[in-house]
Amino acid sequence: MPAVLEALTRPRPLIEGASAAGDPIEVLPAVFHALWQRQLTAGLDTPLHERVPVGPQGWSGPQTGDAG
Repeated sequence: MPAVLEALTRPRPLIEGASAAGDPIEVLPAVFHALWQRQLTAGLDTPLHERVPVGPQGWSGPQTGDAG
């Protein structure tokens, strides 16, 4: 888990963060666990997939440019 959190200290696509922490097949369960535990976050406006941006707790996700 520490390697996962370290790999995603800056927002990046989920698969890139998983690959940076090790073998994605071994690391993805830890990434999903960190998401479920809110140690990591992803934007909720997009279905979860390998290229969705993931970042540290408190990161609000990619900005859409819609200023309301």
